[in-house]
Amino acid sequence: PSWSPVYGEACPEDLRDLYKFCKEMAIRFKGRVHAWEPWNEGNCSGFGGMTIDELVNLQKAAYLGFKAGEPETVVCWNAYSGGFDELHIMGTFKNEAWSYFDTYNAHTYGCIEGYNSKFDLLRRAACGKPIWITEAERGDIDGIGPGPWYDLDIEHESLRAEFMAQSYATAIYSGVNRHFFFILGSFSSYPRLLRLDFTPRAGYTALAAVGRFMAGAKPIGRIYEEYEQSEKCHVYAFEAEPDGVKSDVLVGWAEDRCGWESRGNAVVDWPITEQLEVRAIYDYLGRYIGTEIPVQLIGKPIFIILEPGQVDKVTWERQDHFAERADKPYNVMMQLKMPKSTTVNGGELWTSVAEHVIAPDVPRAIDIWAYNFG
Repeated sequence: PSWSPVYGEACPEDLRDLYKFCKEMAIRFKGRVHAWEPWNEGNCSGFGGMTIDELVNLQKAAYLGFKAGEPETVVCWNAYSGGFDELHIMGTFKNEAWSYFDTYNAHTYGCIEGYNSKFDLLRRAACGKPIWITEAERGDIDGIGPGPWYDLDIEHESLRAEFMAQSYATAIYSGVNRHFFFILGSFSSYPRLLRLDFTPRAGYTALAAVGRFMAGAKPIGRIYEEYEQSEKCHVYAFEAEPDGVKSDVLVGWAEDRCGWESRGNAVVDWPITEQLEVRAIYDYLGRYIGTEIPVQLIGKPIFIILEPGQVDKVTWERQDHFAERADKPYNVMMQLKMPKSTTVNGGELWTSVAEHVIAPDVPRAIDIWAYNFG
């Protein structure tokens, strides 16, 4: 539509246009598109540089439009980039936005070591609803080959594959309901999970292993230890159904750094002293490696399939979650209408926080628009 970022804007001036557009899209794609993100990274200048009140207004009008077209469709929060922060969360609360999304969506390109603490903001803002990470990566690795193939050397091919289990296990423990890696197909000069001709890279095989061994995974807890050398021990416990069989599943590895250039070098001792009944152990690519738990963990994750109830022998660090708030969406909403000239980006991150800024102590007319979508 004419108000998309292609034309320099982010959201139509009149929210009725957004409402009608979303309603028609829900009708047109009923049964084919099951979930909608009304916008992408609207907090970034390249995608509109919107303030939190503008993002909430967009969300409310889009939600009401999609639901008017298809009441059963899933309407997601318009996903932030990785720069979500306290101000955004406060804005969702003050604008009572939790009644206008079915899932709370965000993107992350951060280190997995920071997932749990950083996702505390998401757990709060989600108000008890499912959290979806609809873009997840850890920085880009340039390909070494010529375009359009952009293949990786074997070292970085392996590191990218190892990252899959690390990212999924950490995210699910941290409260994420669905976790989408960015991206399946070939994208720009950065090697992804499939090559240009759709043949799989190692990361695709690693993702298949995650899907096999963590099927239906529900988090139980973790052991996360940090040593003087900055080496970190990660063991995550889940109830899951690998190969369709109810089991306890452990995912474990060691890591010491965030950047690709220094990953894969950590070695730590296996932290669990209790005797566990092991069905099978597989490596990060899904290859069977026996039933004997290794005495040490390295950067390459392993999946340990246990008999049900075995994790009860171990003391785990557990992550609390928030109860769901009661929904009450309204058809009537109000919109602060500030000129784009008053929007100023602040902060040091690429995903800077946009604010409305006007001169203090200078009288100024402020427009507020009211809508009835009933």
